[in-house]
Amino acid sequence: MFFMVSGIPVSGQYTYQTLATPEGLSQGYVSDILQDRDGFMWFATKDGLNRYDGYQFRIYTHDSYDPNSISGNIINYIYEDSKGRIWVCTDNNGISIYNKSKDNFKRIVSDPKNPAGLSGNKIVIPVVELPDGRFLVYSIESDLNVM
Repeated sequence: MFFMVSGIPVSGQYTYQTLATPEGLSQGYVSDILQDRDGFMWFATKDGLNRYDGYQFRIYTHDSYDPNSISGNIINYIYEDSKGRIWVCTDNNGISIYNKSKDNFKRIVSDPKNPAGLSGNKIVIPVVELPDGRFLVYSIESDLNVM
């Protein structure tokens, strides 16, 4: 699988760049793509979160020894909220929120002791931001979670 990123040069014609594993994409299956407000392209794969700056990829993967790494490697959805935070929804490891200033993640995972938190870790639809600043998250193990 490959993706084409386009741009419009001065002459007004489109140019394309192919992005695939030979260009540094971590894995060929991409489940979601996001261009954030800073212009970065984000790719959700089965082998981590990939950020493309127009020149090279930066790949974020889970590190069991680093509590600030992404919570899981199988990424289903990516969402940018109204504050510019990147929400990363994983297949079975909850949500990770990217901290741009520290270049790391805050993990949100299911905790049976916290009834107001996630009730399951498999996020099956994208995050939805409500007008009041809360977020709707749906996991397969549960009903709707409002955070």
